Amino acid sequence: MPPRQTYGKRSRAVYDPHAVLASPARKSPAAAEVSVAEVVEELGLLSFGDEVKGSGGRRKRGVLGEVSVNVDVGMERSLGLSEDGGKKGQGGRREVVLYEEAGHSAVEEDHDDSLELIGISSHDMISFQEWADQLCAHFELTKIAEASFGEVYRLSLRERISGIDRSDESVFKIIALRPSESTFRSKRKPATSARQTTSMSSPADVANEVKLLQRMSAIPGFTNFRDLRIVQGRPPAVFAQAYKAFNAAQQARNKDLSHFPDPGKRASYASDQLWAVIEMQDAGIDLERLVEQRQSSTSIFFVWDVFWQVVLSLAKGEEGAEFEHRDLHLGNICVHLPAANNDGPIDAKRKLNFTDVETTIIDYTISRCRMQDDNIAYHDLARDSALFEGDSSEEYQYDIYRYMRGAALCGDPYAAHFPAESEDGRWMHYHPITNLIWLHYILYKLLEQVAWPSAERAPSRKRKEEYARWKRGNDLEYILLSLQDLLDPGRLCEAGELGFASDLVGLALEEGWLDVEDVVGGAVEEEEVEDGGVSGLFEQLERLNLAAE
Repeated sequence: MPPRQTYGKRSRAVYDPHAVLASPARKSPAAAEVSVAEVVEELGLLSFGDEVKGSGGRRKRGVLGEVSVNVDVGMERSLGLSEDGGKKGQGGRREVVLYEEAGHSAVEEDHDDSLELIGISSHDMISFQEWADQLCAHFELTKIAEASFGEVYRLSLRERISGIDRSDESVFKIIALRPSESTFRSKRKPATSARQTTSMSSPADVANEVKLLQRMSAIPGFTNFRDLRIVQGRPPAVFAQAYKAFNAAQQARNKDLSHFPDPGKRASYASDQLWAVIEMQDAGIDLERLVEQRQSSTSIFFVWDVFWQVVLSLAKGEEGAEFEHRDLHLGNICVHLPAANNDGPIDAKRKLNFTDVETTIIDYTISRCRMQDDNIAYHDLARDSALFEGDSSEEYQYDIYRYMRGAALCGDPYAAHFPAESEDGRWMHYHPITNLIWLHYILYKLLEQVAWPSAERAPSRKRKEEYARWKRGNDLEYILLSLQDLLDPGRLCEAGELGFASDLVGLALEEGWLDVEDVVGGAVEEEEVEDGGVSGLFEQLERLNLAAE
């Protein structure tokens, strides 16, 4: 192995990134203590033929983004399957196995129609209309993004409410749950069934996603999971309006229109349709949109802060949960910008956080991590071959999926042939190099649009602050270009200098690019987690006696 090239001044100390990355973690929400395997009794016996009843005496009242590139992939989402390759059992149902390490028995979850309604939710099911009415009385609804199997909406306060502030604002991922085949056979035409289920998700898949959200909520830099609810019915009019506004905005930006059915059309969804509503803290605007707008994203200081914040989050995810994102395009990184433009002087003595931006990693639909009970939650990409067939002439991102597969399974990002047996069960295993492949992509996209400090004329040394900013910018430019070389997919596999995101952090500490304080920072403020959990918006409104007004 060739010697590693040294960039910059080497620090005297040799740091152990594994020890340094063991920084204080965010407390898990109280809801996270509930096992997904525990199906709520009241919901466990519910089928799509059952209509939701009203909530007692409560009065009723008339509730990032970019389209994910996975939208058109047409995945069949599945949990990790048993070693028999996920053979179909009786009735054509696939048995889903959540893997455990040797010495533990696998926990089987039968894919039993719609009876697997996620046991994480501690709330009674209510109608979609009632849930929407009570939230939208106080919040404005905006559709901001789409994922392969869910639509993402932001709730923004209409006016100030005592006890709720802007930091309490949420985003909701709303997922249509796929009914059982027997329900479709008895109530719908086969052709209609196939069209309607294309964008729906099985309850087991939603359970897997929520487990990942709960697990990673405890780690700084990952999205803060708040709540899960099950609602029933057709989407209310406010969602149809948000859908139309989203399409209009997409058209104006020359982007793809929604691939989901129009919620304003009765034929799109049945009156007894069940939905999973996943609530998360609003993490800001997605990085893809920021780069597209080319505002603050062109600053070398912005690029530096965003890149290293994502690196640190991934490194802590690796150390705390053997986490791989496996789909970390710019649309899955959110950025919280300061309330006002901060064009003030840059502290050239800093090594990180030159700006006030804060990044959050979102969307773990195809991610992999080790749960606290040592089970492995993951998505079997061997059954999603279309994910690796995108046209890279349209977007470099499609090559990244292939590089990721080649690096993980063959040690060669440019591998072209993958016998079926080579992928069997392999995606359950830990391949942290996939995080580095995605970091290569993130840095590539950020540098593609950066305003290079070296292209600017050097200011007079007499203007000390301005000159210090220019010089520091040039230093960061040099380091980032060096990192771009180190993170080249071919070099990653051939040279073997880096294998984890945490290796990149160790290199930054050794080279003096970052200080230990930069790495250890990021613990959540105590007020962010009250009483051991984070309440959802609906629960907060109920606590303030506003939900039924």
